[in-house]
Amino acid sequence: RRDHATKLGIDFEQSDSRIPLEDSAVGHCAKTLEPLYTPRTKESKFKLHKKIHAMGLNTVLTTPILVNGNKFAGCLNMGLVEEDALTKHDQLLVKDIAAILGASIYAKRMQRAIEASNRVSQELLHSFIPPKVLGKIECYWDVESEEYQSLSRRSSRGSLASSRRSSMSSFDDDTDADAEGKKSRRARWQEVKGQLSFVNGIEAVGDDNIGVTIDTSAIDFDQGTGGVTQALYAEDFEQVCIVFTDIVGFSKISLDLAPIEVMDMIQALFSRFDEVCDLYGVLKLETIGDAYLCSTGLMEEDDNKNDDGGRDAAMRALDMARDMVLAAYEVRVPRSQSGETLQIRVGIHVGPITAGGLGHRMPKFSCFGSAENMAAR
Repeated sequence: RRDHATKLGIDFEQSDSRIPLEDSAVGHCAKTLEPLYTPRTKESKFKLHKKIHAMGLNTVLTTPILVNGNKFAGCLNMGLVEEDALTKHDQLLVKDIAAILGASIYAKRMQRAIEASNRVSQELLHSFIPPKVLGKIECYWDVESEEYQSLSRRSSRGSLASSRRSSMSSFDDDTDADAEGKKSRRARWQEVKGQLSFVNGIEAVGDDNIGVTIDTSAIDFDQGTGGVTQALYAEDFEQVCIVFTDIVGFSKISLDLAPIEVMDMIQALFSRFDEVCDLYGVLKLETIGDAYLCSTGLMEEDDNKNDDGGRDAAMRALDMARDMVLAAYEVRVPRSQSGETLQIRVGIHVGPITAGGLGHRMPKFSCFGSAENMAAR
């Protein structure tokens, strides 16, 4: 009855609203994981039942809500005026309701876990292969797709089409498969297609399909063991600006520091660099020890920027480099008595590079070329 519940709530507010589980019906259910039926509250050993009896409720049923069948999450409490008012059948019905509530709680917890897992998967995926590269990989292998044909026609140098045809020629004759385990063109496309389906499934998870579980059945994680596989994707780019930076005196600084101090210091620096990348639309490529590598003008959709001879890419790279230097001054060297902060070197160069997806167990977007070598120097 509503007035009983209200009165009970008022009493709780006037005192400590936290009721200890010990020596209570709820505590009993938490220990036994079984319902507790009290047909006569006046005869109960629990103090709260005495209070309930004084309010006019003579029957109480306390039913535990269990998550995953064995984890206590709370209770359903039902009070009635009549003594011994519930039959065995009534008690079973209430137990079924509690089971449904427990299943609902479990499902929501699983959904949150899946959402968190998918977010982590997306972040890990993007840390290895940028989103723009995923579409290029599919075009690179599926020569029958409209995207591949369009990309081939737009390529003035024909590097993508010619390189792919030449590399695919070794796959066309299935009878020439050698001892090194080279696969046919069709078999290789099916493997890449399975991998792309997996990563595209991760990429597609968002607010519109919350709780979706990624299907990994399309991927043979043991494929290619002991054999030689082909690169996932490769393409030449012109007028790409590479920014390469490392910490001045890093070896000397880290010599007397604990491993966690070194990692925290680098983390503090690189997290600032990541924010600057987002600010100027710079693509982070990779980190190697204390070195941080990023670029502008690489796989950027604005064609107007790509026709200016790399000027826009270079200007954004200079802005990036300036803010990176300033960000380094914000990071203190651990254990420094004088409050010394980090200093970095920054190298920038504009030129051609070759980029692609490399790796089997842990595919990664990689690039190399004279621009990267010059920036590192």
